Amino acid sequence: MVNLRDYVDKIVNIECFDGDRYNKYYICDFTIWYDNDDREEDSIDIMVSRDANSGFTLYADEIKSIEVIE
Repeated sequence: MVNLRDYVDKIVNIECFDGDRYNKYYICDFTIWYDNDDREEDSIDIMVSRDANSGFTLYADEIKSIEVIE
């Protein structure tokens, strides 16, 4: 299992199990499973760039692969 915490403050390419891809996205935050209200899964918050105003959450069970590019 990948430790999503290791990817915080990195630019990454992410491929999800449903086929969605997020290329060159910035990971701004990590939340451990027991702090997630929605699901008992680790999660990351991603944005299109470091200075974006908003982003969204991906849960560990949605992520097929993640690759650091910066």
